[in-house]
Amino acid sequence: MSEQTLTRNFKEERLDIPLEISTTKEILPLLHAVRARDQNTTWKLYQELQQARKLHLLSPQQHSIVLKLFDVDGKYPFTKTETTLLKKKLFYIFDQMKEVGHDPSVIDYSHMMNVFSRIRLREVCDSLWIESIEKGFQPSIYLFNSYLSSCLRRREPLLKKVNSIITNLKKSGLKPNLTTYALLVRLYFEARDIKSAQKILKFGFSTEDYLEVEQHKWAIVRAFKCMMKAYGYKGDLKAMDECYRHMLRLKIKPDIYVFNTLIRYSCSHLNLQQANQYYNEMLLPEFNVTPNTTTFQNIIYCLCEKGKTRECCRYIEQMKEQFNALPTEKSIGLIYNTMMRKKRFEDASAFAKKWNIPDDWYRKSK
Repeated sequence: MSEQTLTRNFKEERLDIPLEISTTKEILPLLHAVRARDQNTTWKLYQELQQARKLHLLSPQQHSIVLKLFDVDGKYPFTKTETTLLKKKLFYIFDQMKEVGHDPSVIDYSHMMNVFSRIRLREVCDSLWIESIEKGFQPSIYLFNSYLSSCLRRREPLLKKVNSIITNLKKSGLKPNLTTYALLVRLYFEARDIKSAQKILKFGFSTEDYLEVEQHKWAIVRAFKCMMKAYGYKGDLKAMDECYRHMLRLKIKPDIYVFNTLIRYSCSHLNLQQANQYYNEMLLPEFNVTPNTTTFQNIIYCLCEKGKTRECCRYIEQMKEQFNALPTEKSIGLIYNTMMRKKRFEDASAFAKKWNIPDDWYRKSK
């Protein structure tokens, strides 16, 4: 995932621990490199300490801090080379911790699981999960969430694995947090079990603890987007709108991707009134979201399906003058073709002149 929100608070807390716990001079340069979040220097100095057989000078806590420095840090997408290198560094440090008697804690397993779930190394996540269970660790909610995240976009049957994780979570006595519920919504969505996803959405996000919502906002928004897509695809625009209103009740501000999802499915089912409602809402001062070419392309499609080419022209003028954006070639072609199909030849001629459309373009693009 990123699921960047899974361990962000934990990570910041751990890296803010005073690093000069030991007065041993040999390890101070390494600890300062960690504090500066300099991965390259940290990696170089760590290898030098290993070659000098001085890693034992690190305390288990310091060793854990070094491990947690190596993360994806929001960088996407990761190339295959970068993924391989990050995996090599993490397991090198992880194994050296064991070698010098600093057995990794559940916090260290949580970090490893979080990183590998985010870069989609699912088999590694499976191995880490099994290893942590075999060691008798009481998993943290972060470890559970990271393992759930690793199940996303798997090609294997999802529900059996997800249900196994949830069974373990119940046995542990841990309370799921909002990220847990958000991940479950997405997993059931991917498994095409929309009813279960819907139940979790209603049950899991009934809280009025807006501070908690803010802490898990990133994961929650992705869950709601999934459900909006599910309802929109089915043509259940009422349920899609209720999902959107539910998100607003949680005091989560919709972004351009949420609005484009709402407008897209409203337009694909030719509900122009609902699409215009979302368009007007996105411009409200409380949201202040700027429409983009995708927004207008969806609306233009709907207008053309209804034969409203002059309204299309009004939209693209607004797009150009108010938002300094030009329509896509696809939108221009759709408007022009609709004019020709409706035998509005004068409008089509003026439109072609304004947008430099060749005379034979309609015949070639049909």
